[in-house]
Amino acid sequence: MDITLNMSNFNSTIRQKKAKCTHPGCDYFGPVTKNLCPSHYWGGVRMKSAKKSDDKDKEAEDTESVAILKKDADLLFSRVVRLRAAAPGTGMCQCFICGADVHYSQAHAMHYVNREDSLVRLHPKNVRVGDKNCNIYLDGNLKLFAERLDEEEKRLSEWLYLEGNKVYKFTRDELKRLCADYTREINHLRKVKNLR
Repeated sequence: MDITLNMSNFNSTIRQKKAKCTHPGCDYFGPVTKNLCPSHYWGGVRMKSAKKSDDKDKEAEDTESVAILKKDADLLFSRVVRLRAAAPGTGMCQCFICGADVHYSQAHAMHYVNREDSLVRLHPKNVRVGDKNCNIYLDGNLKLFAERLDEEEKRLSEWLYLEGNKVYKFTRDELKRLCADYTREINHLRKVKNLR
């Protein structure tokens, strides 16, 4: 089998534009792409790619920081809720739903509306002190939880449910401020209530 190459396929009839590179200070004259010499054109492409990569890294870092701050705020808010309900000296509180006595360090901060990305995630009206049985084993005991909330404030459970459906994204600055406020309140409550 005889294979012969047609050399005319390797000689393109497309003529590349020749011009002076428009990059400041460049004296290049020859084939250009988007009015730039090969060096400046491809250098710009690499820079854009690097910037895009840096932006993605920064965005991932920002998201991670917000996620970490959100966890910190949740933890501190839980302590605030439990300390507010604790009796001075003893640290005992009562489950909002069943009334069982529980030490604040063993109590749970129960959310009526799931905390996800909700406007009521860190709202004190949405969170009450509870025991492990009501919060974990009875999955929040939501029917009784709603009744107790409504006894405390008319139609509160309905309001919380409606507010809880509003998506809310906390900012980094807002979460930092909340963490600082919660930390101050925790220290104050421990001192005033003589609790460790």
